[in-house]
Order: sequence, then structure tokens, then C-alpha cells
Amino acid sequence: MVGLEDGTVLVNTFDWQAHLNPYFRKLPQIKSYQHFSFDANRPGVVLARTHSDAEPVSFQLLCDPKVLPPVVCVPALPAAGLATDRQTYLYSKIRPFCSDEAKDITCPTP
Repeated sequence: MVGLEDGTVLVNTFDWQAHLNPYFRKLPQIKSYQHFSFDANRPGVVLARTHSDAEPVSFQLLCDPKVLPPVVCVPALPAAGLATDRQTYLYSKIRPFCSDEAKDITCPTP
């Protein structure tokens, strides 16, 4: 559960991508790697392996190794809620299977 019925957010989400994009480049072919290692003495460098016995490949992910991203509080994103089509689907297809107590919580009228 990440929130309450009244809109209270229990688990915040943050826009880390927008915060970090100016400082880092993407790891090419990231899906081909299964193991990643980092070293505090080499900030911005990742060692990636295709499997545990493979030779690691080193990548410099920082755009400028001398410039680290600022350590600041990233603002929380507002909860987007469900799209109207998803609300309609839940109401029409799922609501009939909910208990009477849960219908208005789980599948309210869109």
C-alpha cells in the first residue's frame, strides 16, 4: 500500500531521472549485463559483467568526473492517480468480484 483513501501518500516518489540526467550518461546495452560493481574511490565508474565469471567492462557514467551531482532534497512528485480508462475498467470488470465493503474503495465510480 502506498497511500490511503483520503489521498494521504505513504510512499513518496521522486523524479531522480530529471535530477541526475545532467550529470550522468546512460549505460549502453544495460540489459545485456547482470552484475554491477562500484568503488567509492572511483566515483561515476561502474564495472559491468554479462555473468559472474565474465571479465568486467568499465564504464565512466559521469559526464564530467570532476562534477558530482548536488546532494539536495529532490522534490516529491504528486501522485498521478489512475487514468479514466483504467478507472472505468476497474469499475466495470473488477467491481463485481469485490466484497460490498471494498467496492467503493477498490473500484469507485469513475
